[in-house]
Amino acid sequence: AVLLIDLMSRFSSAALESQVLFQIQCFGELENQDSEKLELASDDPNTCFVRFLNGVVVINKDDIKLIPYTELTDKGAVWENSIIQKGIEIDKTEGLYEQFCKNAMRVRDNKLASADSDWTREYPITDSVEKNFDSLRSSIGYLLHADNTVQKAIVYIDRNSTITKEEGGNGKTVVMKSIQYFRDRMSVNGKQFYKGGGGDRFAFSGVTPSTGLIHIDDIDKNFDFKSLFAFLTGDLEVEGKGTNKVIIPEDRKPKFGITTNYVLQGGGTSHARRQHIVEFGDFWNRCNKEGEAPWEQEHLGKRLFNDFNQKDWNQFYTFGFKCIQLFLRKGLVNGAMGSYEEKQLATSVASEPEVQEWIRNYVMERRVQLNHHVNGVADYALHLIFTNDVDPMITKYWDKTRLMKALYEYVSKLDEYDWNPHKSSRGDTMSDRRFLVSEDGVQKPYIKIVSDSDSANDDLYKDPMSYFKEMLKDA
Repeated sequence: AVLLIDLMSRFSSAALESQVLFQIQCFGELENQDSEKLELASDDPNTCFVRFLNGVVVINKDDIKLIPYTELTDKGAVWENSIIQKGIEIDKTEGLYEQFCKNAMRVRDNKLASADSDWTREYPITDSVEKNFDSLRSSIGYLLHADNTVQKAIVYIDRNSTITKEEGGNGKTVVMKSIQYFRDRMSVNGKQFYKGGGGDRFAFSGVTPSTGLIHIDDIDKNFDFKSLFAFLTGDLEVEGKGTNKVIIPEDRKPKFGITTNYVLQGGGTSHARRQHIVEFGDFWNRCNKEGEAPWEQEHLGKRLFNDFNQKDWNQFYTFGFKCIQLFLRKGLVNGAMGSYEEKQLATSVASEPEVQEWIRNYVMERRVQLNHHVNGVADYALHLIFTNDVDPMITKYWDKTRLMKALYEYVSKLDEYDWNPHKSSRGDTMSDRRFLVSEDGVQKPYIKIVSDSDSANDDLYKDPMSYFKEMLKDA
């Protein structure tokens, strides 16, 4: 190499180009006037290749195996920069990273208050935790698989976040960043993403053909997911300041991952079919609040990645292989969505986050605390509660009629919730379900929202006479 550099240094730039470089054949992933197309061993919908110093791990639905590069010649060539600079042995035993991911799905059960100082007993491994863990694993597999037949954004969000309040420290960014040990990751500051002034044109200026993941980290609560629609499907146009636009073909563009402490604004099928949501529990957040750290002996016992030995790396990479295999078998697995769908539905009935949060909180918690699920509540009284809770600069645009319509729309979209269910025989519209109660000789509109999970849902109807009196109130 030293001799070659010495010889090349004797040529002028013009002579080097005209006498030497023009004779060297150039190859690229795409055929054009400057290069000849090079056939590469690329991922397809049924197979994934992960390259290491001592061979290639080939993953399909049925098998995970390490093969030498000589067995890959019929599949095509391999770029040297795509090789992970480590040796690998497949080790399917559970490692520290897999433990971290599973714990990140755990949710506190308030009924399991620990009798001793071991707060982790309050975080059981339930069916919901297992289901969310499968969802997380499939999302990791999707991000590691370079095939773009499926095009969605992977969204990691904290379960305890609300529409107006962020909650973090639960491991979502650690998991998203871990993709960089398999594929090149480019991070985009979510707080600055699409702030106007042409910033959107250059949001992905750092993307190169080798970029495997665009990670939009810590997005703002007002982030508009629609701004990603054009990037999630079709070719990816990359433009830098003062440089030419580069088009990365659809089948070779990077995947998109989002980490957020806020519920994404907007809903409906156009959003849902472009997203895969994974809700993180509060185990690691609680760990921090207890003054502990994940790498301490009572938890993982060492820092992820920084303190890894060869066995830890083998277990980490093999966990990734198993995630890829799960994705190849089942696609993106839906988790036990918990509260996310309820939160996102609220964004579809009101534009103001404060109103969204009030509506959700009332339906999910406060109506039961106030016993409204049993006795109902006059619409004017409920509107008064709303105006007392929310900023007057917002409530001045929300009269009683608008609030009741938004509440009805929200409840009608929720599974296992019902609006004035004793009027269901009359129809399904808000006017069909009109419920009047006499107050001082005047008929007042009432609403009663009930859920299948309400502990006192049927109290009013245990006595047949009480049920008869209720039906007569607005007859």
